[in-house]
Amino acid sequence: MNAIVPRGHARSATLLLQARIWWVVLAWLVAFTAAMGWPNAARAQPQGNTDLTMQSRFWVDTTGKADIYEVSKMSSEAFQPIESHRSFKLDTGSLWIRVELPALDSEHQWYLSLDASAFTDLAVFYQENASTSWKKQQAGDHIPVAEWSVPGRAPTFTINPKNTPGTAWLRIENNPAPISPRLSLINGSEMKIQGDWTTLLIGAYIGFVLLVMFLGWVHARLYADRAFVAYVFYVASMLGFQIAFTGFGGAFFWGHWAWWNNAAPAMFMLWLTASGIWFVREACSLPRHNGVVDRVAVTWSQFGFAFSAVYALAANETTFLVLNLYGLLSVMMSIALCFWAWRQGERYAGWLLLGFLPVHLGYPFPALRSTGVLPDSWATQYAVLIGSAIEIPLLLYTAPPGEGLQ
Repeated sequence: MNAIVPRGHARSATLLLQARIWWVVLAWLVAFTAAMGWPNAARAQPQGNTDLTMQSRFWVDTTGKADIYEVSKMSSEAFQPIESHRSFKLDTGSLWIRVELPALDSEHQWYLSLDASAFTDLAVFYQENASTSWKKQQAGDHIPVAEWSVPGRAPTFTINPKNTPGTAWLRIENNPAPISPRLSLINGSEMKIQGDWTTLLIGAYIGFVLLVMFLGWVHARLYADRAFVAYVFYVASMLGFQIAFTGFGGAFFWGHWAWWNNAAPAMFMLWLTASGIWFVREACSLPRHNGVVDRVAVTWSQFGFAFSAVYALAANETTFLVLNLYGLLSVMMSIALCFWAWRQGERYAGWLLLGFLPVHLGYPFPALRSTGVLPDSWATQYAVLIGSAIEIPLLLYTAPPGEGLQ
């Protein structure tokens, strides 16, 4: 650690820089939040993007052993209509969706995309070709993204417009999390526009978070303070979680690592929540107020880091339940610790509680989606991302200089 600037002078010097940055941050947040609604609005355009979910029918194979030849010969009465966007708990079984494709313009390339399903174990698409055999395409976390039929953020499959109208089949596996398929029929031009726009927005988010991480590290060096070290680790984990959760990790960073693509959302989520408690512990100076409360916070944070290794080695119903409980209880604990420290006279703790609020408000959407209560949607995919874009600079601004590195 280099020479340390006195805290009073360091705080004054950086506040001016922060004030200038905040105007840029505010403008960026307004533009980012408004623009994130654009892909959702684009889905309403029937000429380029059509939702086929509720026009399809499903059957759950509890054994997971039925193949396309058996399923395609089943009567239509065996398949139930998908009357609304919903979740399916498959365990070791599989979900078969009978997709009725409309007549398509052969001048365009067409795709079937599993919207908002970046974390699907396996999705296999079958479309009958001219020789009455089945063309098979695969995607999902059990296959490296680079080897998907159409590599990208979410499972996507090409459709031969010459064989439409007609029936196609989609087989999905996902365990232990429920699956909530949204089937989107989209032409090549529209898919490129939406892909480029979403990539631009996520790229802006990544650049913004990297800037904030740099500022956090500057604070750590200025104050020689563990709170800002914990903050940088928290922001890095948040960035990793968003990249993994939105599917950009597999599309751009670890396309050849199927195991990591499957595990990354859970790993980063555990590191995120564990480092969040660590940050609260340091920023609220818990050791100074109560040794028992401090030990509870330290143990809770250490458990999150340790459990990530357990989950990576054994992702099953039990560990998935623990994962979700740990995330929920961590949110409650961070609120309780900040409030308790504020009542103990730690004036910055109240501001930290408000700083965490955007992510705390967005967290229920992906949490309820992971348990199957909510289906996949724009909110479940992007609520935490938007909340973190607001939260991250707030926490940097409100975090106090603490006791310094020992």
